[in-house]
Amino acid sequence: MIPLGCLGKNQNILKSMAQDVVEFFDESIPSTMDELVSLAGVGRKTASVVLVASFGVPVKMKNTARPKNADTILEVIKERENNLESLRRSI
Repeated sequence: MIPLGCLGKNQNILKSMAQDVVEFFDESIPSTMDELVSLAGVGRKTASVVLVASFGVPVKMKNTARPKNADTILEVIKERENNLESLRRSI
């Protein structure tokens, strides 16, 4: 084995995932979303990357980088509008 620099929890997750592949998938990387996410430490995003990169399966990705609070977004928008308005008045 080649050291990857993974310590502690990550190392244990990788070991568990490898054991699952050997035990449940006859030493072959699973090729479906459901099978991949059943592995330790593999979520939908990682599974999607594996499906696209390894098997050429087109996958629709969700944008999970959304603000948590709509009120905060409105406050930021209003603040920016006020700043723009102040700049326009000063010109």
